[in-house]
Amino acid sequence: ESFEAVVGTHVMCSVPQPERALREIARVLKPGGRYLFWEHVRAQDDRKGLQFQQDILDPLQQVFFQGCHLSRDTLGTIMKSEAFSDVQAETKYLGDRPLLSPHAIGIAYK
Repeated sequence: ESFEAVVGTHVMCSVPQPERALREIARVLKPGGRYLFWEHVRAQDDRKGLQFQQDILDPLQQVFFQGCHLSRDTLGTIMKSEAFSDVQAETKYLGDRPLLSPHAIGIAYK
């Protein structure tokens, strides 16, 4: 319980155990502390074609990009985490590389 904030950008896609990483982030946060995140994530359900492409290419992505998962539901994992009392986030499609364009941007409060 040492820090008021933790900032993470494009990290959770390659962490082997995201739930464990979230618990560790919460552990080092002071009460009321914030985890600010910006992560690329699995496409939302209204983009089935993009989800399919992410699923097909995910194994190759992991091999060539240090374990990065294209189809990981990072936002869902953060939202369901018991490590945080509240999560405020939004999903945006950014950039010109469709497979990596879905992003979650938000704040999780301890």
